[in-house]
Amino acid sequence: MRLPSAAFRPLALCLTALCLLAGCAQPPALPPGASEREVLARLGQPSAIYAFENQKILEYNSWPHGQQTWMAHLGAGGVLLSFTQSLSTEQFSRLHIGHSRQEQVLRLLGQPYEVSRLPLIDKEVWSYPYRESGVWDNMMHLYFDKQGILQRMENGPDDRIERQERMMRRLMRP
Repeated sequence: MRLPSAAFRPLALCLTALCLLAGCAQPPALPPGASEREVLARLGQPSAIYAFENQKILEYNSWPHGQQTWMAHLGAGGVLLSFTQSLSTEQFSRLHIGHSRQEQVLRLLGQPYEVSRLPLIDKEVWSYPYRESGVWDNMMHLYFDKQGILQRMENGPDDRIERQERMMRRLMRP
């Protein structure tokens, strides 16, 4: 027996919603003082590791669909100092045009979702999807010069989310 395509719309909508929510999943809470071994056991292998002074930073990003990057800051002896979500308005405000360098941005925000080149203005652009004020789906674009110094910041709607919403609206049509 063949079901009409309208019968599959609620199922398709539920599956799409689950896929979207999977990108927003919260990692388990990690208490300060946890060991590096505990962090790795709970979260698995990080997407990147950064060494800075006497610290190690483990990055856990939610690409390709998420809007979060979690950073585990480990101090001397591999002890967890903090575990924070790095893609936020507050974190972006810590960047300084004309001063922040790419390596500093990596330690603060983690790897960009996307890197592109703009040859006409000779800039490299790093893009980070995030939720502005925890509400709006945005993309922050950071423009770097040839020396790797931040020259411009620009945010706007996250086109990926808008495309998903358009797809869901099409699925909902009778």
